[in-house]
Amino acid sequence: MPKATVESLSRKFHDRLGYWPNLSNPGTIQEKLLWRVFFEDMTEAVRLADKVAVRDYVRERAGEKYLVEALAIVESEDDLDFDLLPDAFALKVNHMSGANMMVKDRSGLDEEAVRRMLRTLLKMRYGSRTGEHWYGPIPPKLLVERLLVDSKSGVPIEYKVHTFHGRVEFIAAYASKSLSEGRNPNVLVEAPGALHVDTSGATISQYDRNWNPTPYRFGHTDAARPPNDPKPSVLGEMIGVAEQLAGDWGYVRVDFNCVDDRELYFAEMTFSPGAGLSKYVPDHYNEYLGSLWDINRRYVRIGDSL
Repeated sequence: MPKATVESLSRKFHDRLGYWPNLSNPGTIQEKLLWRVFFEDMTEAVRLADKVAVRDYVRERAGEKYLVEALAIVESEDDLDFDLLPDAFALKVNHMSGANMMVKDRSGLDEEAVRRMLRTLLKMRYGSRTGEHWYGPIPPKLLVERLLVDSKSGVPIEYKVHTFHGRVEFIAAYASKSLSEGRNPNVLVEAPGALHVDTSGATISQYDRNWNPTPYRFGHTDAARPPNDPKPSVLGEMIGVAEQLAGDWGYVRVDFNCVDDRELYFAEMTFSPGAGLSKYVPDHYNEYLGSLWDINRRYVRIGDSL
């Protein structure tokens, strides 16, 4: 698989966002995310992007209560004993994003198809073409967790908490998601009985740390929908945990799932959302968000290819 270079990623940046990135003096949030790929020391991100290894980090920084119960952690699909699992569970690979399978009824699961799917996923080296090179050194493993179920919405509301230098600046709420059958768009092989979280009907709104709607939004969200999600009862707790986990990173997104508006669970830490190609509107807020991140406050390395 071809590796990302300054030239290839700058071209992709231009084609997606409509302007050429300035890496010598980055200003927008997208430019700084691309700068991160080539010039920031991301050694620590290898552990934090690993869905298995990060559990120890969360346990140390925030506490066991924010971790979803792990039912199994194995290195090979052949080591996975479905007979030891409950009827419902979530199955994830630790070294990539989006390749999650949800099982509501194990009796209807095609176990051999799942093993074939997992075999394919474990061989993949995620992030090479997008420049998210910190995924590459992660030792691939399988993580089985308890399936989270919200009594009202089914799939818990997901909160994506954006932090700058250890401070939460805004939160994106993803509601009205569902579990869907058929092929997961992030997975190459279909396995009957394995579901995936379908975000096609999700509502996405953004709020500041006081739960006021932000004057900016993601470019792909519905501009006509008013941001009227109820303020979560765990908002203060979520902000506190996110800031504990964010540490001294100039920018990192910390994701949570919330069950019944009272149980808060860590999901993942993301260092380049959307591979750095997500746009905010109105356009000038891309510069504003970039101004919240002082790239001179962390050690940097020099390099021009991955």
